[in-house]
Amino acid sequence: MTCWTPVGDDQRHDPAATEDLRTTLLADPSLPGATAGPVAHTLVLEVDVPTRSVAVDYRSLDAAVVPAHGVSVRTDADEAVAVSEARVADDGTFEVTFAEPQTDGALFVEYAVTRNPSSGRHAVDVVVDGIRETEARLVVMK
Repeated sequence: MTCWTPVGDDQRHDPAATEDLRTTLLADPSLPGATAGPVAHTLVLEVDVPTRSVAVDYRSLDAAVVPAHGVSVRTDADEAVAVSEARVADDGTFEVTFAEPQTDGALFVEYAVTRNPSSGRHAVDVVVDGIRETEARLVVMK
C-alpha cells in the first residue's frame, strides 16, 4: 500500500521562489513506525526550470535516509536520470545532484529511509538547487 498527499508551496517562504515547485512524498509500505527493513520513499518533484539538485531534510521525522540501499531518479516518461552524487550531509540532510540539469516534467527520486514516523501527517523540508524551498507532506496510515 502506498499513501501520499500532494502539497502546495510552504507559505513561510517566498511564493515567487517556489511557484514552479510541486512536491509529493510516497511511502511503501505506508505503515507507521519501524518495519522489518528500510521503507521505500519516492520524492516526486515537478519542475519547469533547469534543476541540478534536491535536498530533503528528514530530521523532523526522526528518520534517516539509507543511501546504501540505492538511489535512483527517473522522469515521468520513465527515463533514467544520471545521479552524479547522492549523500547524507553532516547535518543529516539527504542531497542528490543530477549529472545533467533537468528542465521539464516530474522527477521521481527513489531511495530508502530507516522508518516511517508514527501515524499521522508529517512533513519534510525540500530545497531545490540550494535556494528554492518547499515541503512535502507524508500521511502515514495505521
